[in-house]
Amino acid sequence: MFKEGNKMKKTIFLILSILLLNINLSYATVGWNKILPQTSENPQAISPDVQENNNAIDLMLQNYRDGGVYVELISTSEIDIGPGGVMLSNSGGSTRLMVANASLTAMSPTNIDTGSISPSSTYYIYAYASSVNATTFSVIYSASNSSPTGITYYAQLGKFTTNGSSNFNSASSNINPQTGFGSWTSPAQNSPVQAATDLICTAGFTSPTNSGDHSGNIMTDSNSNPTTSRCHATRDGSTYIATSCSTPVKKGDYVKTDISDFDFYYCISWGS
Repeated sequence: MFKEGNKMKKTIFLILSILLLNINLSYATVGWNKILPQTSENPQAISPDVQENNNAIDLMLQNYRDGGVYVELISTSEIDIGPGGVMLSNSGGSTRLMVANASLTAMSPTNIDTGSISPSSTYYIYAYASSVNATTFSVIYSASNSSPTGITYYAQLGKFTTNGSSNFNSASSNINPQTGFGSWTSPAQNSPVQAATDLICTAGFTSPTNSGDHSGNIMTDSNSNPTTSRCHATRDGSTYIATSCSTPVKKGDYVKTDISDFDFYYCISWGS
C-alpha cells in the first residue's frame, strides 16, 4: 500500500511537471532580457527563457556583415567582393553560418547560378557556402532577389546591372556600402552609364599636334541619356594646346561623353 502511494505521488508529480513545462514553452517576445536565465520561475522554465534570448540574438545577427564586405564594380567583366565576415542562412532561417574571407573575391560573368547572363538586366549578388562546416564563403549571382538556385546557405550582398552587351554596368551594396575612393574604371565613350555610387570622371586630350581641332564634353544628369555638359575639353592643332576636364557625378545619375575619341576617359567611385 505504501509503495503504491509513492507511485501515485510520483505519477502526479510527473504529470504536473509536464504541464508546467508545456505552459512555459509559450514565450511571447523576441527581446533580450539580461536577467535570464537568472529567474524565479520553476527550473523547467529555464529552457524557454534561454530560447527567448537566443531568438533575440538571432534577430540581431541574422543580417550580420562586417564593414569590409563591400561590393565594387571594377570593370565590365569584374565585380569585387571585399574580405570580411558574413552570416549565411538557409531559406527558413533555422541554420546560421558565420563565415569569413581573408581576401577579396573577384566575381566574373560566369559566376551565375543558372543559365547565362542577359543584356539590360538586374542581378543579385550572394555570398554562399555548400556545407554547414564551411568557414569561408564563395560568391554567386542570380536573377532572383530572394534566393540563388541550387544554394542552401546564402546571404544577399548587393546587386548589379548589365548594359546592352551583357557587360557589368553598375554595382551596389545593400548594406555596409563602401566609403572612400574605389578603383579607376574606363567606361565606353559616348555610352550612358548609371552611377552606382558618387563618381569623379575625367576626360581629355594628350596630343595636340597633327590631330586638328577637336572638343568634347562630359555630360551628366538624371536622364538616361544625359544632355547637361558639366565640363569641356579641347584640342587645338594650330596652337598646340590640349586640355582635360573633370566633374563629379551624383549617385543614380547617368554619365557619358558626347564624343568617342577623347584620348582618355576614366571614372573613380566615391562613397555609396
